[in-house]
Amino acid sequence: MSNRLEKVTICKFRGGTCPVDIEFDPGKPVAVIFGENGTGKSTIVDAIAFGLTGDLGSLRFISVPGPRKQKYLHSIGTKPSDMQVSVTVGNATWKARLGKKDPEVEGPDDPPQVHVLRRVELLKLITSEPKKRYEAIQSLINVQRIEAAELELRLAVNDAKKALEFASERKVQAQKILEDHWSQSGAPRAASALEWARAEATGDLQTLKANIAAGRELLNASTVATEAWRELQVRAAEASDAVGMLRPLQERLETLRAEEDVQLLDVLECAQQILDPSSETCPLCEQPISAEDVRRRVANRLGALKEVRKLKGEIERAAKTAETTTSMLGQQRTSFELRRSLLVQQANALRGRFELLPVNTASHTDGEITAYLARIESVRPQLQNAIDADQKKANQQDLLTTNISAVDVATTNLIEFQAKAKRLEQISQAVESIRKHYVSEVLTDISDTAARMYTRLHPEEEIGGVSLYLKDAASGSLELIGSFAGNTEIPPQAYYSESHLDTLGLCVFLAMVERDPEAIVILDDVFTSVDDAHLGRILELLHDEAKNVGHLVVMTHYRAWRDRYKYARGPASHSQLIELLPWTASRGIRHTRTAPSVDELRENLFKEPLDRIGVAGRAGILLEALLDDLTLRYRCRLPRATDINYTLGELFGGIDSKLAKAMRVMKPAGDIALEPLLQKLLSMAFLRNQVGCHFNLAGSNISDRDVRAFGEATLAYAEAVICENCGELPRREKTGEYWQCACGSTKLVPLVKPGDKAA
Repeated sequence: MSNRLEKVTICKFRGGTCPVDIEFDPGKPVAVIFGENGTGKSTIVDAIAFGLTGDLGSLRFISVPGPRKQKYLHSIGTKPSDMQVSVTVGNATWKARLGKKDPEVEGPDDPPQVHVLRRVELLKLITSEPKKRYEAIQSLINVQRIEAAELELRLAVNDAKKALEFASERKVQAQKILEDHWSQSGAPRAASALEWARAEATGDLQTLKANIAAGRELLNASTVATEAWRELQVRAAEASDAVGMLRPLQERLETLRAEEDVQLLDVLECAQQILDPSSETCPLCEQPISAEDVRRRVANRLGALKEVRKLKGEIERAAKTAETTTSMLGQQRTSFELRRSLLVQQANALRGRFELLPVNTASHTDGEITAYLARIESVRPQLQNAIDADQKKANQQDLLTTNISAVDVATTNLIEFQAKAKRLEQISQAVESIRKHYVSEVLTDISDTAARMYTRLHPEEEIGGVSLYLKDAASGSLELIGSFAGNTEIPPQAYYSESHLDTLGLCVFLAMVERDPEAIVILDDVFTSVDDAHLGRILELLHDEAKNVGHLVVMTHYRAWRDRYKYARGPASHSQLIELLPWTASRGIRHTRTAPSVDELRENLFKEPLDRIGVAGRAGILLEALLDDLTLRYRCRLPRATDINYTLGELFGGIDSKLAKAMRVMKPAGDIALEPLLQKLLSMAFLRNQVGCHFNLAGSNISDRDVRAFGEATLAYAEAVICENCGELPRREKTGEYWQCACGSTKLVPLVKPGDKAA
């Protein structure tokens, strides 16, 4: 009872254009919601699933424009923010609305599971291809995590095998390189190329590399020192030339008494600048002078000293050049000495390996330096050859060492990856085997349960033998087989009628969902081709199986289904009956309670003034329904007719005196003989036609007391034969001794009509 629906509130959700509350009775395991097409049944189903899990419901099975189907959840003409659904189960409430992208559900963790069987899913379960059939039951078997683990294991096995292949290829490649070098070396005596390579790779590779580096450093130092020496010679020549140019200029200046003339030149230039053409006195002695004469004499003297002025500028420039070149010569000499010192140091260090290297003398004359550098340069080819030979050895050792390591690592990896791949494959096979065994057990259990249900729905028919199994050669392929006309292992969808396929789908679905005893199970108007006899068996089956799930909700547009509860052919007391009223966009979904016919009659009997037609009509219909079931139960003889709608007189006439005397109802409070009740009703049956069915003057003469008596007699008979506990007539045969109701507390004897034999 903890996982039974209590209340569903729908606001602006699909057909729920106006807010509506649908209250469920958690004390009843089955809820039947009857409504003609277009009254909102699918909206209620989708609302329950949406409110608990955010599921899109029936929208998942249809094609609509656009990528986001959830935009069709809110009622047309409303905003998504207006829509909300709340579902209360076991005193806990979940609320769902449309978020910015996806549905959002608020409520306690782990809402109850909702399993909905729609017509489209019923067909998918039975008639679709094996892969889609497996998808239909996948969530119910609940092995998705195991299947995900299997997939990861298979990927790991593939990765290990790829690593194994790569290690094998790397080993072969490295061995091929070693064999090629072994062959190029003349294939010296060795057990294998690998053995030869190990021996060759034992040399001191670090020493080889050090020798190569030292040789290259010596050659580089020789090149650098030679270039520095040449640069030094250039700088020395430039300094010498600069000094050589300065000396003759200075000597010439001395011969011209350059010092005095220079000073005089300076004075005259200054005087020339301060003499004013209007001056009449000397600016120094203040004696009278001829300014024009003085200026002429100064100008003449300056002209005579132009050569001294020119010589002065040349001397200044030459002195600066000499100073610069001398400085650069000193710097270059220092640089060269550093490079020469490094060259000598490196040459001395390598003389033990290269005896041709010259010994540096203590003298540092230009000739000795030039000769030393030339001798170093002369042995360059021998040095380069030695370096190249060492480099070749180093390269070979590097290559051999690399490929020896590659062979060793690959060999180790091969062992490791082989073991890993083997272990992973064993684990994968074990997990797959366990999963298949588990699924096989589950499918066997489902098959057995479905077969039991199916046999119950189709007794004495050469049909059934339902079996579900996974196809070994395919992944996620669910096969379905059955029996037909003595033939086994046939595909039901190829031979069964539409009605038989519908009931088969129902049985398989129920067998699956019963593995989740707390689930809410909803049948959304799944039957379109079930006759009255099978409908009765389906109703009984559903009530018997309802105890194996949390709550069973049946949506139907079959009025006959509703009427079975109304006229006690189903356990009405154990069922909640909800009837949907006509739908309009302005009023939305509306509903009312469906009252059993007995309750309607009882209610009419208490009304004042008496509703004569209501009482007589309802009593007559109820009595016809009860007698129809009784005569069917005992196979009473009734007139043959094209339209099998018997009147009260025909039904009473089918009950012979022996059967009437033998029939009694056994209840916990005591036994009730039916003959007196039937005799009383037989004497009053005419009232139904005269008052409750047709207009006639004779009916007007019948008193309200007589009409009320007919209603009360019908009610007394109904209360006698209908179980007050479950609300059903004793219609089930389980012991071979009597008929009994759904709960077993009300029994009807005899089992067969006196004189007949039990079937």
